[in-house]
Amino acid sequence: MNWDKAVRIAQEIMACKTSDTDFIDLRDDFITVAVRYSGLRVKWYIADSEKRREMDQERSAAHDALVSTYNAFVRYMGKINPDMAQRENLPQDRKSIGDFACYLCAWIGILAR
Repeated sequence: MNWDKAVRIAQEIMACKTSDTDFIDLRDDFITVAVRYSGLRVKWYIADSEKRREMDQERSAAHDALVSTYNAFVRYMGKINPDMAQRENLPQDRKSIGDFACYLCAWIGILAR
């Protein structure tokens, strides 16, 4: 996962114009969980080794929630737009999903200036 690929995927997700409230709810849930996970990842990075150990369980739980929410969103996205949700174009493993969450949050944050 790199910045260009993440932004392309994020743009496709955010550009999806639909009145489907389930899609919108799942997308917003994913973004909310991504923001929480990304924040924990930053806090973990700047923490000392003792604080990191204290944070590990919370960070892992947040990562599990992120992956679960992401997978539910991608499955639903595949129902309404199979081309956009092709799994080979989206992050598939835990690390890439976590990285994508961080890129997504950075991109949305920049857009919101």
